[in-house]
Amino acid sequence: MSEQTIALVTGANKGIGYEIAAGLGALGWSVGIGARDRERGAQATAALCARGVDAFAVPLDVTDDADVSAAARLMEKRAGRLDVLANNACPGYVATDLNGFSGTRTAEEGARVAIRLATLPDDEPTGGLFDDEGPVPW
Repeated sequence: MSEQTIALVTGANKGIGYEIAAGLGALGWSVGIGARDRERGAQATAALCARGVDAFAVPLDVTDDADVSAAARLMEKRAGRLDVLANNACPGYVATDLNGFSGTRTAEEGARVAIRLATLPDDEPTGGLFDDEGPVPW
């Protein structure tokens, strides 16, 4: 029996981050729900748990060094490690509150790329620029 994969998704309380967390959780991963707003993080965590996801709240403002350190300590205490960090970036023009929901892709569609990249085998390329089709030269 293999160990469960442990992920932390930043900005996972809504939009693309929430969909990334939901997608990884649907794969059976344990997912830390990183959120600046503790209440919204707790609500997202509860909603994901209600869907059967092994989710746990991680208060996290990535621009705050103290929050980042506290999140690292929480991950160490909770799981003893972190296998995947999914930084909630905006893949493509996604309809979110940041752009008044004017994007051409849904949050779920935007999350697909991040989920695919997070689940690549260990021998696949990492640290590059990717789109829906794969690596993008730059």
